[in-house]
Amino acid sequence: MCVTITWGRTWFVDCLMLQHIASKLSLTNPPKLSLTAPRPTLTLTNTPRHSSPSRGRVDRDYKAAYLALKASNDIQQKKRARKAEKGTSTQAMGHGIRMVAALFGEVATIIQEAEAYQLAPLDDVEFDESMEDLSEEQKSYLNEKREGERNLAAYAQIKRIVPNIQQKLLMYEKDDRVDELVGFYASLQKGANDSRSDDFSRVSAALGNWINQERDRPDLAVFDHTPPITDQDGKTIKQYAPLLSDDRETRGVQNDYCLGLLAPIEHDVADEKIRIALRGNSTTIKLNESFYARLFYSGFQGDPDDVDTGFLKSRYLVKGYKSIFTGPASAKEHAENNPPEKRPRTSGKAIRKPPCEILHMKGQVTGRSIGYVCVIEHQGLTTARQWTPEYYGISYPQMYNFIVDYFKTPLPGTPERVHADALLKWWNQQIFPNHASSASTNSTAVNSMAKLRAQRLARAEAQAAEAEVAAAARAEAAAAAAADD
Repeated sequence: MCVTITWGRTWFVDCLMLQHIASKLSLTNPPKLSLTAPRPTLTLTNTPRHSSPSRGRVDRDYKAAYLALKASNDIQQKKRARKAEKGTSTQAMGHGIRMVAALFGEVATIIQEAEAYQLAPLDDVEFDESMEDLSEEQKSYLNEKREGERNLAAYAQIKRIVPNIQQKLLMYEKDDRVDELVGFYASLQKGANDSRSDDFSRVSAALGNWINQERDRPDLAVFDHTPPITDQDGKTIKQYAPLLSDDRETRGVQNDYCLGLLAPIEHDVADEKIRIALRGNSTTIKLNESFYARLFYSGFQGDPDDVDTGFLKSRYLVKGYKSIFTGPASAKEHAENNPPEKRPRTSGKAIRKPPCEILHMKGQVTGRSIGYVCVIEHQGLTTARQWTPEYYGISYPQMYNFIVDYFKTPLPGTPERVHADALLKWWNQQIFPNHASSASTNSTAVNSMAKLRAQRLARAEAQAAEAEVAAAARAEAAAAAAADD
């Protein structure tokens, strides 16, 4: 048995280690020390027994291979340990802030205003935004209260995903380390905004591909009003609106598909006059009429007199949510009303955790995360080349707050609360169908437990009946024995 040196990746430390081992054990052709030499590795090759000069040489070769491999493993472990000691960077910890805490706003401002509101919260009241005939004073009170509660809820999410943030802030403030505090906030802010920009770019591209692939589906084809052409033989040939490109040139209100999805349900985009008005900045027919965009509805259609039905049940919202929170692969096989089953892994390679696990979402979809997807996809249909808080006269911070409040503000015991809770359950089933918190798995557990209880009760009743029969038989036997005596 002899040791053969082969060459792999560049690694100066391994070369140094093998040179040292070779010199100690008198190996032939020891590796030369070089900063650019490829990484040396050792392989064992079988040779006839008579080719080995001595038993001692074979032992030394085995020892050399063992020491070299052990040295390589030790170095790898030290590198992993150093990487673990560094931990997650502050910028990386900020990645989830826009996704689950607050889509807009300065992180420092959100935290400071949340702490201020926590010290002096506004009292709960028995009226909410859904009630009619509210006075201006009541509306102002509700707006102030909701703003404070939004910041407080956002801060709660930030504390959940940024470890020990309160202790760090207290330490910086106590020691008057202003520069470090500013740098800490800046790193969180950069991480949050960079992650949002990445999602915006990626989901916008995916949304364009989904529309391009499904443009013949009836619920999308209804938006395409491109007139057909007639060839020289008199045959009518269907024409399509331009495909949605990644450079965003063919998006926006000039594209029939985008206009149809961006338009609120109050406007009938089948009417050519309505389409012309929406494209021409009309003062009476506006794209920002409401936040009930067709993009957000199941089948991309809604009833202006019943805005709740189908709202926030769009298949593109579900696909976008999966692409962001559970991974792009999970969005590819989504079928409306039939979410894909969880498939086993087929590769032994390590797979990066999806954001929903990194952010500890525990199988729960939130109104904030839904609002995040809504705004990204709505803006993704426009011609905006980069993230912006306003486009086509639509305020995206207001859109986001509206969707967050849609789930948060209904009072307990009201029909609105029942509807909001049912909608969140629907979302949980779409995104996390196999999670323990999902309504589908929960109903399975409830049914299983009910069956178990029924069977145990039946067994207990049968055993009790048998015991009564046995007791009666014993009593009868005892009475008969007493009579014989």
